Amino acid sequence: MSHKNHIFIIFFALTVIWCQTSKLVAAAVTIEIATILPDDGGSAALKSMAKSIATETKGDILFKFLWGGMAGSDVEVLSQIKAGTIKGGMFAGQIMDVISPIMREGEIPFQFGSDRNKARAFVSKNAKAWAAGMTKFGFHSLGFYEVGFVYLCSKKPVKTLSDLSGAKIWVWPGDALGRAVINEFKGVPTEIGVQDSYKAFADGRLEMAYGPAIAIIALQWYTKAPQMVIDPISYATGAFVLSEKTWKNISVPNRAIIEKFAAVAVGQLNSSAIQDENESLMALKSLNVAMTKLPDADKSKLAAVNKAVRSHWKPKQ
Repeated sequence: MSHKNHIFIIFFALTVIWCQTSKLVAAAVTIEIATILPDDGGSAALKSMAKSIATETKGDILFKFLWGGMAGSDVEVLSQIKAGTIKGGMFAGQIMDVISPIMREGEIPFQFGSDRNKARAFVSKNAKAWAAGMTKFGFHSLGFYEVGFVYLCSKKPVKTLSDLSGAKIWVWPGDALGRAVINEFKGVPTEIGVQDSYKAFADGRLEMAYGPAIAIIALQWYTKAPQMVIDPISYATGAFVLSEKTWKNISVPNRAIIEKFAAVAVGQLNSSAIQDENESLMALKSLNVAMTKLPDADKSKLAAVNKAVRSHWKPKQ
């Protein structure tokens, strides 16, 4: 073999190795997901999902979670997704007005009572329509998961619905549905960022707020508003989403892998939601939070409240 041929073979071999390596590097995609979920036991389902996807895609798709709200508020995260600096997030509540407005139908108050099976059946029935609506707004659904029943906490006891009249009640900034509910009870909708809500209770800007039991603990609302109505106001559902642009850039085989393990993770999140709620309610009781039920006379009025809120609030199309 001539010296020139020897050099050519070495050059060719190196070129092949370089091309294969380049393809591997180029194929790897890191998908950052922002979530308010803390990095503790509750995150196990998502960590397992990420590991399984990385294994099945041979390292092509890597999920990285930004835990505990470290990426900022939901509004800030949404801006980062639109800018492409973060690929997706786990959202609930008023942010759905931007991602999938029709999904907020599930949060209209007093339609499920405390019947979790009825609430979950409603989510399952509407999941396809919610996901389709999400696509119109530039997002792709990886599944809908339970956040939990929503409860009212208050500085003073709430013995009847009339006690909400004139009360300063927390609402997400820009949340039209929340505002419609509070207006129906003749309360005073008070828009305050969730990160400032604890201070607002302390300085008197807030008298009441609503959220899942686990949130009432995490936000320490119970320390300033130690009265709680144990009859749920509504049922909160979260959405696990990617930007549609990110989804379209993933190969079809890898999409199937992601959807398979995301479905498993969502199922595990639903299971842990029940445990989290039960443990949170028990914890609130042990922290001397007074829990009251609405009188039967008030419960008979809830269907009318539900109907009135539906008539005043319409999702964006």
